[in-house]
Amino acid sequence: MFKLFNKQPKNKQEPETKGKPKAAEDKADSTDRKKSAQSGGFEKRDDKKKDDEKDKERKPVVATKTVTSSRGYGIFIRPRVSEKAAHASADDIYSFVVTNKANKVEIKKAFLEMYKIKPVSVRIVNMPFLAKMFGKNWGVRGAWKKAYIKVPKGSKVDLYEGV
Repeated sequence: MFKLFNKQPKNKQEPETKGKPKAAEDKADSTDRKKSAQSGGFEKRDDKKKDDEKDKERKPVVATKTVTSSRGYGIFIRPRVSEKAAHASADDIYSFVVTNKANKVEIKKAFLEMYKIKPVSVRIVNMPFLAKMFGKNWGVRGAWKKAYIKVPKGSKVDLYEGV
C-alpha cells in the first residue's frame, strides 16, 4: 500500500549493467541528462568516492590566533573637532565620536589601551538623527554618539596631529 515503506530485502539486488553494450549505456546517460535538465538540473551525485578522495587530499586547517592592533579600533570612530571640544581640552576633557553600541566601560578600557592613560571619568551623549534637505529632497542624517573623556591633570593626549 505504501510504496515508500516497502523495502526490498538485502539479498535481492537490482541487476547490474555490466552486460549492456556501450551504445545502450550512452543512450541511458543521455536520457538521464534530459530528465535532469527538465527538472532544473538539480539531482544527487552518486560519485561519493571522488568526494571522499578529495577530502583525504585536503589538509586540516589550523586556527591561528589573530591579534588586533588596538582595542579602540572598533570603539572610537574619530576625535570630535569643534570649538567646544577645543575649549574643553584646556580642562583635560577630550571629545570623541564613538559607535552607537559602545558603553562607558568599553570606552574607558579602549582609551586606556590606546593612549596608556587611565581616564578619570567618561560621559556619553546620544545625538539624535536630523531631518535635512538635500537639494529638493528631504533626508535624514543618522544618529550618533559622542563621548567626553576626562584625563588626570597634566596628561597630554595627541589628538590633533593629522587634523
